[in-house]
Amino acid sequence: MMLFHIPQGISDFGKEVYLYVVYFLFMLAYTIIVTVPLTSTMSADQEIRSKLISWPRITSNVVGVVFAFFMAIATFLGTKKSPNIPLTVDVIVIPFLIIALIGGFMVKEGPVAEGTKPPKLRDIGRMVKINKPFRVNLYFTFVGGFVWALLTATSLYYIKYAFGVANLGIQSMYFGLLTLVTLVGGTFISQKAMKYMSALRGIQLCYLGMAPFLLLMFAINEFQVIHNPWLFYILIGIVMTLAGAQFVPANLIIMETMDYNRLKLNSGMEATINAVNMFLQKLQSGLATIGVGAALLLVGYNAQTLEKAAQVPDSLLQSLGVVLFGLPAIFSFVAYLLTKQYPLQGEARTKMYAELAAKTAAAQKKAAQS
Repeated sequence: MMLFHIPQGISDFGKEVYLYVVYFLFMLAYTIIVTVPLTSTMSADQEIRSKLISWPRITSNVVGVVFAFFMAIATFLGTKKSPNIPLTVDVIVIPFLIIALIGGFMVKEGPVAEGTKPPKLRDIGRMVKINKPFRVNLYFTFVGGFVWALLTATSLYYIKYAFGVANLGIQSMYFGLLTLVTLVGGTFISQKAMKYMSALRGIQLCYLGMAPFLLLMFAINEFQVIHNPWLFYILIGIVMTLAGAQFVPANLIIMETMDYNRLKLNSGMEATINAVNMFLQKLQSGLATIGVGAALLLVGYNAQTLEKAAQVPDSLLQSLGVVLFGLPAIFSFVAYLLTKQYPLQGEARTKMYAELAAKTAAAQKKAAQS
């Protein structure tokens, strides 16, 4: 809320400093949100965990529909020429903040963490050395995360110039709706799928499934730029559904690395693992934006010239296609190959959870006797 309530009695430089500081504090707070770490302590059962993490994801995306009407609400609370954005932020954020705080106070740490000890600073180095599942997960998460980062960073540029600058408003609305449907749909599908397969198998299928569709779009775009919105949305929708389906298995694997810590180090170090993964997401987003900017510079991108041009050169859209379709296809396939190095597969995973269950039971018995 402070980001939208900028003090008016200070200079422009002061306002800029204020925004940088408040945004830094906002991102710091966002990074330490511990939803996944807390969920990992509530149950060691994969099916239960998948439900605990999927429904908040689905509801948050559905609630996000409210923000599609943000400017309409701001105009209603202000005027057409001067929408009241700060008040609109308050009206939307405060009710959700109250609900989130009530929910937060109702949740307690679960039995999975019983018998573990608070981590120490030196445990971070030990974790990196001992916890191979954590290291391998970082590798394929970092590489595979570029698929979604590049899709979101590049899609609107492609839509704007492939389907016409004049149609950007309606086409961006379609794309936003498609994003919502695919994220919710993908999350729901993967949550159901976790009854029948391991988290690792689920994420492997997602990576392996996205690559051919991205390669197909890249080949089509190189041969003839995709000017048909229906073809674009159908193919990109399949890719985005698979990307959305990654959410549940990806977080289940993160929880497995926390469980491995509990077994080997007697400390889940949930907050540390969560912070590292949040940092990777931000790094991917930043690097993806740099990649899009580099692609636009290579073809001499000039927004003012292109918006007045009768026809956008195919070279621009083909360059965007490399970033939007080609590179994500490569990242997706490389991430799949990296997942094959993940050590907690089959019998090894079963053995780890059997040992962890025995350790937890012993800790509970000891606590009951004391």
